[in-house]
Amino acid sequence: MIGNELSLDEAIGMDKPSVILYNSNAEGYGVFPVQEQDIEIIPSINHQVARGYAYINTYENMLNGSIDPNEAIKLYSKGLVNEKNELLINLISRYTTSVFWKYLTTEQRLFYQKEITEQIWANLQEELSPNIKKTLYNTYVSLGYTGISLDRLYKIWKKDVVISNLKLNDDNFTELAMDLALYEHPESKNILEIAENAISNNDKLNRFQFLLPSLSSDSNIKNTFFESLKLEENRAKESWVANAMNNLNNPLHQKESIKYLRASLDLVDEIQKTGDIFFPKRWLSSTIGNYTSPEAYEILQRFLEENPDLNPSLKSKVLQASDDIRRVQLLQKQIDTSLD
Repeated sequence: MIGNELSLDEAIGMDKPSVILYNSNAEGYGVFPVQEQDIEIIPSINHQVARGYAYINTYENMLNGSIDPNEAIKLYSKGLVNEKNELLINLISRYTTSVFWKYLTTEQRLFYQKEITEQIWANLQEELSPNIKKTLYNTYVSLGYTGISLDRLYKIWKKDVVISNLKLNDDNFTELAMDLALYEHPESKNILEIAENAISNNDKLNRFQFLLPSLSSDSNIKNTFFESLKLEENRAKESWVANAMNNLNNPLHQKESIKYLRASLDLVDEIQKTGDIFFPKRWLSSTIGNYTSPEAYEILQRFLEENPDLNPSLKSKVLQASDDIRRVQLLQKQIDTSLD
């Protein structure tokens, strides 16, 4: 197709389609048109490649503002409980988490959280492959920050609840303990103490102890920890640092942690000079990459304006990591314009 119109002679005499699905063989490259009212059919498409591409194209259209994030999250929550292809359910899980934490408001998250976690929980009780169950479990953990889902996660951690055919190892229980603390479970202090005492491997224990300040409910402890990262020697374990920064800048704690944002951006030039080649991107993804608020966008814009000579490669990494925050502002402008 090279013009505005194309005569498709092969379609003459056929029934009018209810929906036209572009690029169903996934061989095309780009963002293809999709109508918001048509996306609900995607989970019922029989062809796996066409179904998978439709999920991808919906996400890309949401990023570009032609699909409402509310409609996207409805689609992905439906796909989570209907999909049986392991690759596709992993894809849908990533999209669900991304839309949920970055493109929904706090009120919208509360609205969808209960519904989605209840659907996933019901699916976890069914006979599914271990890999699909693990993906569903990980999605449940990533969304289970409040209500009955938080209580269930606590019971799973205590081993009072065991899900059939779900394989969890010691590391999974350690990570779950940290998630419960991140979600501010009332028993967080006790949970972390028990989890720490249960770790026998020295390297894993050192990592856990390094991350503990980033999970603290005490702002002074968090402040001291962040200040310590300004010293190169305290950033030696770069993967640990990235994990800790994700904790500090978790969407649930950003009212407090936004005060670290400008200092985090100011550090990125030094981090590029002193760290591994991949560390600047990880640092940026775990800092500005977690934010979508107008306040954070202003901090980002001010940083870019005040650093016009920023290394082009580093600037590209900043723009890449902050892509979501830019898109959220554009989406909000569209909403505001439509209301006017």
